[in-house]
Amino acid sequence: MYLKALLEYRIWFLSRVVGSSADEQSVPGFGGFISSTGLQPSRKSTIDYFTPIDQPFTDYAVIEALLEQSEQATKEVGQKYVLSTFDLGGCMKALPLIWKYPERYKYHVITPGAFHTAMNYIGMVTKNKCAGSGYGEILIEAGLVTSGCIHNVLSGKAYAKALFCLKTVTEAMERLLFERFAENMESELNPTLLMKLVTISSRDTLNSLLDDQSVTDFIDQYISFEDSVRHGELGKTAMFWLSVVDHARLVLMLLYAVKTNNLDLFHQCYGQMAELFFAYDGPNYSR
Repeated sequence: MYLKALLEYRIWFLSRVVGSSADEQSVPGFGGFISSTGLQPSRKSTIDYFTPIDQPFTDYAVIEALLEQSEQATKEVGQKYVLSTFDLGGCMKALPLIWKYPERYKYHVITPGAFHTAMNYIGMVTKNKCAGSGYGEILIEAGLVTSGCIHNVLSGKAYAKALFCLKTVTEAMERLLFERFAENMESELNPTLLMKLVTISSRDTLNSLLDDQSVTDFIDQYISFEDSVRHGELGKTAMFWLSVVDHARLVLMLLYAVKTNNLDLFHQCYGQMAELFFAYDGPNYSR
């Protein structure tokens, strides 16, 4: 499931390379690409809001009331399992309730929301893993951030800016890697196929690329080249930055899972994120 979604990401990246010029970028960002190539829902989602509770969120009684409201709303739409997402503090209050009363809350599923998980995971990558790597200096020199907001960007707390910076640096690193790959690649890719996707971003044009043997063969060559870089073909610096790219891809795959309602991919991303959380003293999210 993860590799299948990652294949679409790779085709998006190749279309970005082909469709870019010195002045403009024809292909939208990855989020826009998912929307334009995704399946159109039969109807729009219905969004409603619970009655606000004017009490501290840290009270167990408030969490209990929220779980009850969620259960009632779930029953109204005929859904068996009650899915509730909280930030880390909310999970640390909700989970003990479920553990203490397992029969009462046997159909409740509590998870950290994708927003908080992605935000903290970005912080683990850019603040901890990239510490001393020059990542922050890249952002400042490129004019993406100022020195006044760099701390919140690296920690992930300025989520929108942190995600934008990570995607920008990731694409820059991938383009450098692709340039090196293009120097010695065995076969060239026909840009005509990709230009169809650049011109019309739709599920049909994307599927035509996924079904084309020459495209998949070309991507397989690129994947083999990436694997050689992971094993030290271009030195330790390239190994490090490719590992950062892998972490960034994991964040994008999580966003892909949310936008496409892909629960299997969602769980796969959460499982892979656990290692970095555990490595950099984030035991709650690793659990």
